Amino acid sequence: HNNELELIGLGADDRFKLNLSANSTQQQKYLLNILPEQSQWNYALGAKYTHYFSESYLTVVVSRNMLGNVAYKYLNNDATQPKIFDYNSTEAENKFRMEVNGRKSAWKYNYGFNYEFARYTNETVQKISYPGSNILFNISYQSKLSLHKWGVFASVSRSFIKDRLQLSLGLRTDNCSYNRTMAYMFAQNLSPRFSASLSILPGWLLNFNTGYYHQLPPY
Repeated sequence: HNNELELIGLGADDRFKLNLSANSTQQQKYLLNILPEQSQWNYALGAKYTHYFSESYLTVVVSRNMLGNVAYKYLNNDATQPKIFDYNSTEAENKFRMEVNGRKSAWKYNYGFNYEFARYTNETVQKISYPGSNILFNISYQSKLSLHKWGVFASVSRSFIKDRLQLSLGLRTDNCSYNRTMAYMFAQNLSPRFSASLSILPGWLLNFNTGYYHQLPPY
């Protein structure tokens, strides 16, 4: 009676092919000349556990998601010719979050933390030519990036003046092991927020929100 467990699993597989028959206009020829063929797959798996106490409840979420991207381009779109573009990348994230939501007298509160281990890989080989030159230049690189991400958050709210005024105050920090600046928990990455809602007339609310927000950059 006091426990819930939810499971979810999603997956997708997308494959794109060039329409080589669309080759009559200059625009179509240009697109066929620059667009690569591509395939992409992804999945997400997760579990959410909730335990209910008398005045609060605990939520634990564990999940994993992964994305794979492949793109390639043959010279003159001929598979018997060498590849002039070969791209392969993956993104994988393993996430854990634990939080508590509850009420104490007239106060509502929420607090918790999250942790994530992410891995990004990229292998790219490409041949390019500069405008006005027939010389091909080779670009080849590999990237492997592993990141630990973590965050702590808390908020509290309460109603006043016979529930006409509602105030909320929150604070969180998001951090990452990529470099020292991102890893400073309390010096660089604090995100405070405050909100207020006042009922001025029946059916009319005056809302105010302010805060400072940090977000980790994309891979």
